[in-house]
Amino acid sequence: TASQPNIGFDTALVEKRIRNLMDDAGGLYRTEPALKSALDALADLEPTGLMRTAECILHSALIRIESRGAHQRRDYPERDDSNWLHHVALNAHGMTALPIR
Repeated sequence: TASQPNIGFDTALVEKRIRNLMDDAGGLYRTEPALKSALDALADLEPTGLMRTAECILHSALIRIESRGAHQRRDYPERDDSNWLHHVALNAHGMTALPIR
């Protein structure tokens, strides 16, 4: 078998940790404390593409303080069209609110 490159951490273990964090905090039902805790835990992991994706999902869920569709915040159970009728876009430089057309 081909040898794996030595990257200094166990990618399978990191992936499993991220999946568990997302199941616990980033699933269908979310709360601010769980989202913040998961973001803190991600900060302790080696950066990977999966970690960056999880980070984007958690940040987006944290700033959207309403429930809409599959995005359910137990601490904000109501839909809020007056403040949240837009998309949230993330990139390496931060977040942007994009109007719905």
